[in-house]
Amino acid sequence: MTVSAPKEPSFPCRRRVDVQWGDVDRMQHVNNVVFFRWMETARTSYFEEIAFETHVGKDVYPILASIRCEYRAQLRYPDVIRVECSIVRLGKSSATHVYRVVSERAGGGDKIVAEGEGTWVCFDYGAQRSTPLTDALVAAMERYEGRALR
Repeated sequence: MTVSAPKEPSFPCRRRVDVQWGDVDRMQHVNNVVFFRWMETARTSYFEEIAFETHVGKDVYPILASIRCEYRAQLRYPDVIRVECSIVRLGKSSATHVYRVVSERAGGGDKIVAEGEGTWVCFDYGAQRSTPLTDALVAAMERYEGRALR
């Protein structure tokens, strides 16, 4: 069973990241691939915040199934961004995060420069197959999100 959360996520996971000179490509803006690295930073922070590994079985970790990004504006060096993520969908063994990348400099500050979505699967690496989200994991995500997800 899949349950969708409210359309406006709360974005409980927020990480500030300095734009690095090496993030910029020959067009003098942040390269598109860098945004996916920032989404990964938010996603792994989310899992650390909820202590993912304490709510699942041995050898069970999240594995990314899909990810996408929609670019809203160019981002240049120097800048500081805030990458945010929140759960918007739960499945039996998967969940979907939405991401928002916000420039603290562009457009007078707090300008959304990219939005994305990534689906991850709760994966048992020992058995090499997906495994259902545990009730304990869902409860931890609900506490972190501050709202019911199912």
